[in-house]
Amino acid sequence: MEENYYDSESIDQDNFNQFKFSGSEFIDCVFDNIDLSDSVLSHSKFLECKFQNCNLSNVRFDSSTFRDTLFRDSKLIGVNWSMTQNISEIQFYNSLLNYNIFNGLKLPNSIFDNCSVKNCDFSETVLTKASFENSDLSETSFSHSDLSGASFINSKNYFIDIKFSKLKKAKFSFPEAISLLENQEIIVE
Repeated sequence: MEENYYDSESIDQDNFNQFKFSGSEFIDCVFDNIDLSDSVLSHSKFLECKFQNCNLSNVRFDSSTFRDTLFRDSKLIGVNWSMTQNISEIQFYNSLLNYNIFNGLKLPNSIFDNCSVKNCDFSETVLTKASFENSDLSETSFSHSDLSGASFINSKNYFIDIKFSKLKKAKFSFPEAISLLENQEIIVE
């Protein structure tokens, strides 16, 4: 597959048709206010890139790589990150991430701050020192995940079964932290 290389490009609504997204390498590029929903961005590399105000819902990132990539104020509904080839140091701020799959990935130090992370699957995922601060985690699964040192400060609607996840030195806020006791068959009055 022929690869295209783009370095330090600003990609927006006016010029995004000039770029080939599948089978390409983007280095230090800024994607601003573009709609790539339902696109196939396979076999691509996004290194040190920023996505701002973008719609990436239902995008397929099959065999793509993300390293040191930031998503801000973006919509990423229904994305299966487990199909990526490599993903590291990913950050999401003020974004909509509902129905995403991160199953089995290694995502230490990842950031999901002030996001809607509803109905997502983080089963068997390494999330050591990850941040989910100020996020809504309703119906999200963390089964058999390593959440050691992760921060859930001011997060809400999470359910983490402490029998099936590693939580050493993870940070939680009160009163939401009470939800950690739900499966323990104890009564808190």
